[in-house]
Amino acid sequence: MKQTLERLKSEALTVVGQCATSAELTAAEILYLGRKGKLAEALKDLPALSEAERREMGKLANEVKQALTRAVADQRQKLTAEELAQASTAEASRS
Repeated sequence: MKQTLERLKSEALTVVGQCATSAELTAAEILYLGRKGKLAEALKDLPALSEAERREMGKLANEVKQALTRAVADQRQKLTAEELAQASTAEASRS
């Protein structure tokens, strides 16, 4: 499970970093962090683990979720800034 979570984190961070539009970013966010997303799917086996393993994997899962949430927020901020810059450039060229 640890390898699955680490692989999921790596994959998701790559996908989020490659999003070029807000729509792509929203789709990636839903794919990885949504209720039926890949992270939720990876955590389905959590109850079957021993208490010590559950604690360790739960901690790792929270770290993965926080990292992905931060990456999505950072990418959203970057895309919003780019979209605003493009809009102002387009507005300036119309004037």
